[in-house]
Amino acid sequence: MIKAPPQYGGMSVYISPDTKVNNFKIRDSVALTESYRKSIDKWCLEMFGFSVTNLIDDGKAMALPNRNSLIVNPRTYELLKEGVDK
Repeated sequence: MIKAPPQYGGMSVYISPDTKVNNFKIRDSVALTESYRKSIDKWCLEMFGFSVTNLIDDGKAMALPNRNSLIVNPRTYELLKEGVDK
């Protein structure tokens, strides 16, 4: 069963998922075996961590008026929910 998207001001709200991006990664053009690349990528992730990115900035929304819809990131969606609950 498909769940209907949440509503805000009569508009459907779709959530753009966050993407994790490693803060440091060896370029793909560097010749490494697949197993070593996996190992070094894991080490880089543990050593340098990752950043969370999204196509939609915090506090912003992409409006699709012809579809009566909004696209927001997860943090903005939580703010919208708080505003509706008040």
